[in-house]
Amino acid sequence: MIEQVKVLFFHHDILEHLHELGYDIGYTTVCNQINRKLANRKEAFIRQVYKPGNVCDFDWGEVKLEIGEKLQSLYMAVFTPAMSNYRYAALFHRQDTAAFLQAHVLFFGHAEAFFI
Repeated sequence: MIEQVKVLFFHHDILEHLHELGYDIGYTTVCNQINRKLANRKEAFIRQVYKPGNVCDFDWGEVKLEIGEKLQSLYMAVFTPAMSNYRYAALFHRQDTAAFLQAHVLFFGHAEAFFI
């Protein structure tokens, strides 16, 4: 099976490739054309209907905080119920299974089945 890999080209990479293909084009022209293409993109949204209290999203985020004049990286566990704009977050020193489980214990203890 062939592994699929997403390739990301920066503006200067595209310019370099076009020069290798023999095109005489400038960086500004490439940037303008890319920006024009990106401006015409349309987003698609799927309307979803949720029952109250039925769905809650979880995600990790990294935050950098200055604590005691020292910059520290902490991990924030965030819960967002689908039927509301409510947020619950907790900070951890690690993003591991123990922190994942503790975040859920804290959230469900906090929520007590009231989030909708």
